[in-house]
Order: sequence, then structure tokens, then C-alpha cells
Amino acid sequence: MALVGVPLVSTTQKQIILIYKPIKMTTTGIRIAFCGTSGSGKSTMARVVANALGLDYTENSAGLLLNQDQQDMLVKKYGWTKSGHQDVIRLSNINPGFAWDFQWELLKTRARFIRETQSFVIDRSPVDNLTYFLLQTAHLVPEIDCDRFVTAAQEALQPITHLIFFPAVFDQIEINGSRISNWHYQSMVSGVFSNTIDSYFRNGFGLDFKFLVYGKRDFEARKKDVLEWIYRSV
Repeated sequence: MALVGVPLVSTTQKQIILIYKPIKMTTTGIRIAFCGTSGSGKSTMARVVANALGLDYTENSAGLLLNQDQQDMLVKKYGWTKSGHQDVIRLSNINPGFAWDFQWELLKTRARFIRETQSFVIDRSPVDNLTYFLLQTAHLVPEIDCDRFVTAAQEALQPITHLIFFPAVFDQIEINGSRISNWHYQSMVSGVFSNTIDSYFRNGFGLDFKFLVYGKRDFEARKKDVLEWIYRSV
């Protein structure tokens, strides 16, 4: 049980004042996943949402999610440097085996976490797995393997109750030294995310989750709007 707030609006002297009326909300069984391009603010907002709802936040980056045996396999077999997204793309272009093994191991581990954890907020989702698989791997493997990956990603998303997509916003990519900060690239990836969600997860696949696309970049507006949406959807 978490103490959260439902925003009420009061107008005084032509000013809008947000008043939060405390309510009790059961958060047991809530599984919230963010998805979107690298640098779109997923991790920052996931932490905010987890704190507001009293849920556990788990960062789902590959370096933290893959266990030591999985990481060692990718390092020894393919020379993975664990230095970030740019290295994953580089190795995927060089070696189709790495492209498959990396995404498959990551999806399996993420699926297990989602399946075995009762309530959480995570900053990446099986949607991210499938999007990057389609971008980096699908053209390198037989179509039957693509079908296998799609089915696994859909099954992995099944327990998710809330999916929040942050598309790329022009000139607002967070730079951390490991991700690709080129706006044109991230805009293209954002479009693939949108198509992946609509084509593989939302239309007739038996998945039942609340879905939000949110494109504003202002942090305070984003925090307020995303939390309001969650409060109203549970």
C-alpha cells in the first residue's frame, strides 16, 4: 500500500495551483516498464515513479542485467568491451553471432526478472529488446529465428501492467559518452520503436497493459503528467 496523490486544480487570482489530495493505492502486482531511445530520460523518470509509488526500481541495462557468466561468454567469444550501446552496434555489424547472442541472452534474463518479480519499475522492456533486434539482428538471421524472437518478446511483456514510451525529442538527447547522441539516428530509432509497439504488441496479440506515449521533455511537466496518468490508471 502506497500513499500517493491525485492532483486537484484550484484557481486563485488567475493562477493555477496544483493541490495534491492524498489517497491510498494498492501497488502490489504493478509492473511498470519504460521504453524508448537511448538518452530519452527513461531511467530518470523510472526512478521518480518508483519513489512516488513506493516500488522497487531496477535498472535494466545489459551491463547490470546480464549475469557474470553471460557477460564472460560475450567477452570471450566476441570481444564485447561492455562500454555501451556503440560497442553493441559495432560488434553486431561485424558478427551476426554476437548480434543474436547478445539480444537473446538479454531478452531471456529480462523475461525471467519480469516473470519472477511481483511489483517493480524498470527503465527498459522487452519492447527495447525487439526494437534493437529488428534494427541490428533481424537482417542477419533466418526469418524463422525472427519469429522465435518476436514470440519470446511478446511472452516476456505479458506480465507488464503499464508501458510508457518516450520518443526522441529534437536536440534533447542525454549524452553520457557511451550512447549515440546523433539526433538523426535516435529519431530513426524512435520511429522503429513506435512501429514495433503498434505492429507487435498492441494490435491483437492478447497483451493487456496500459499504454502511454509521452513526448514532452520538460522534467517537471513530465513528472506531473506521467504520475497523474499512473494514478488514474490503477
